[in-house]
Amino acid sequence: MQKQCLSMLAWRKYNKYNCFGKVGNCVIREEPQTALGYKDPSDAYSNHNQLESCTTNDNSIYELHVISIFGIDEVYEVSVKPRGPVSKPIILVLISYSGSSVHWRLDTPVGLYKVLIGGFRSINKTVEKNSSSKCSFEATQRFDIGYFLFDDYVPDLTKLSNEFGPITSYTRYIDIWSKTTPRIILEVGGSPLQVLTRDYTYDASQLSCESPTPPLPPPPL
Repeated sequence: MQKQCLSMLAWRKYNKYNCFGKVGNCVIREEPQTALGYKDPSDAYSNHNQLESCTTNDNSIYELHVISIFGIDEVYEVSVKPRGPVSKPIILVLISYSGSSVHWRLDTPVGLYKVLIGGFRSINKTVEKNSSSKCSFEATQRFDIGYFLFDDYVPDLTKLSNEFGPITSYTRYIDIWSKTTPRIILEVGGSPLQVLTRDYTYDASQLSCESPTPPLPPPPL
């Protein structure tokens, strides 16, 4: 396996144990217990590909979450699920490689500092607040994210990490589909590396739709 990684992926960073990419301590693994993003377990999916994911607690300023989807559907839902207090501004990056157009529906009970949309430039990409969402948000198209081939996600993660600091979580599914609408659960807040059961609930009623403000950069010397 290591020799195959060296021959195929010598030009990019990778985890030599499974050939998946890595950026800093964001080392991609299949179905890790610490995954913060995952398909809705209550929905009926037919998906023969595993979740590829990483989680870190290295970013002292932001929670930086990246969700990357390749599938046959044109609509995807993301439900933000707090796992504890939210003390850092949350940046959510949505990357899609499906069909000619992709529409994201987002449900969040907590304020989001930034929502960025990426994917192939030829795809029409939109995102809207789900009708059940407590909080609103503004989304920004990023044509420089998701431009690379779907299998080569390291440049995108590197670009985001250079801009906002270390990746908090990365969630990647291939060929995901549902009889209704594919939905990803994204856990935010609390301690990212604490392993919680999927049915764990946190009282989010006191969480604000106003995002925390990132600290000001130090003055120049």
